[in-house]
Amino acid sequence: MSIVSPDMRNVIVSKLGTEEGPYTVARWYVSDGNVVHRDDVLCELEAGKAVVEIRSNVSGTVVAIQRKEGEEVAIGETLCSIAEGVD
Repeated sequence: MSIVSPDMRNVIVSKLGTEEGPYTVARWYVSDGNVVHRDDVLCELEAGKAVVEIRSNVSGTVVAIQRKEGEEVAIGETLCSIAEGVD
């Protein structure tokens, strides 16, 4: 049984511009265990000919990166999970 904490937030891939995906994870700027703040750049996704920065919408600790650099991700998939709150 999996228990989801109410203070855990998933970073979900949304549509990037006119590109429908799939997208490719170009680069991670964080690792599991890193503390991030709202608007910090988490990673870059390649969307067609563009590279788009994905920013955090919460402050907290990165607890699980789901996709590695070079892997494809589709709209609606989870890139990483962040436990809200910074000590």
